[in-house]
Amino acid sequence: MLMLFAGVAAAQTPALMISPEVVPIGSPFNVTASGLTPNTTYTLAIVNAANDENVFETQSTSNASGRIALNLTSDAETDEPGTYRIELRTGDTVVIDKDFEIQPEGEPTEEPSEAGNANLYVFPTEGVVGTAFEILVSRLEAGQLVEVTIEDPNGEDAYTTERSASDEGAIEVNIFTETSDAPGTYTVIARSGSSVTETTFELTALGGRDGQVTIYAGDS
Repeated sequence: MLMLFAGVAAAQTPALMISPEVVPIGSPFNVTASGLTPNTTYTLAIVNAANDENVFETQSTSNASGRIALNLTSDAETDEPGTYRIELRTGDTVVIDKDFEIQPEGEPTEEPSEAGNANLYVFPTEGVVGTAFEILVSRLEAGQLVEVTIEDPNGEDAYTTERSASDEGAIEVNIFTETSDAPGTYTVIARSGSSVTETTFELTALGGRDGQVTIYAGDS
């Protein structure tokens, strides 16, 4: 992985992603947390939002980048359809939480066949120059080719790469910004065939300086 070129280290805000956010009962889903304290053990709990009771709990340790990724599966025999909440905890403190739905059997769901059906996330969504950003594309087919492009605030391409989805149907790209920054809104675009999914992140300057942003990518 390439070095982070930064004069000032920026703390990241914890972020939590659930993919998909509507889970057919008995189906697998992925939980990814980023912006955590590196090499720290967290408790991940799934809470039934209807009665605030824990239905599942496990422990996981963040990696050196402050990231946790878990593959879970809904239990068709014991789970009830409805709203659930994933909580990431240290001790009695909830660091971050997010709701998702377990869908009754037989309801139609979308098949993840193109990037237009994919989930596209950037962690964090805002940071000062020198911040490391993580781009995650999920709900893909294993081996699916996706082109990831980052456009600067002027609409010019700042970075482009093509990646193949993992066996879990996901692509991860880590990008790093330099201290010679151009503040503004950057657009992340995932393309597969004719389908396009977009999201944005915000880069803010240190001390009001203007300049040209240089984006580096690290291997995932």
